[in-house]
Amino acid sequence: MMDYFRQIFSLIFAISLMIMLLDCEIKEKKHWYFLFVYAISIFVLDGFIFLKLGYSHFMNYFPFLVQLPVFVLFVIISKFNFIKVNFVHLTVIAICTSFTIVGIIVSYFFASSNAVINIVCYMLYLPVGYLIYKYLRPQFLYMLRNSDKG
Repeated sequence: MMDYFRQIFSLIFAISLMIMLLDCEIKEKKHWYFLFVYAISIFVLDGFIFLKLGYSHFMNYFPFLVQLPVFVLFVIISKFNFIKVNFVHLTVIAICTSFTIVGIIVSYFFASSNAVINIVCYMLYLPVGYLIYKYLRPQFLYMLRNSDKG
């Protein structure tokens, strides 16, 4: 169950990073409504599949069940083209995956405990999010706004 919560927090963190790095602004009420309905639909569908298949099978289809819908959403709501959104999305995946890798390395010293992996990931979300917002975001936005070739 802890792994499921880590996946939810990881998804929330990844979506927050995507919003940050793509400088998404949702001003109209109908767009917020669309975003809410889309997110709830994906969450319910993924929850149903998770309950039917179990955690290990759900994780086999994770890129199609979670990453692809998030990518499609940001292609729709972002002001940047497909290639730039793809670049940011792959960057966010690399950042989030690195948390799990660090957690696995640290858990090696604690009998490879999943709880340690989860704790390490939870401890990294806020400080790394702040560092990305403070130092990486301005560079990303400059690059996205000033590169015409993609």
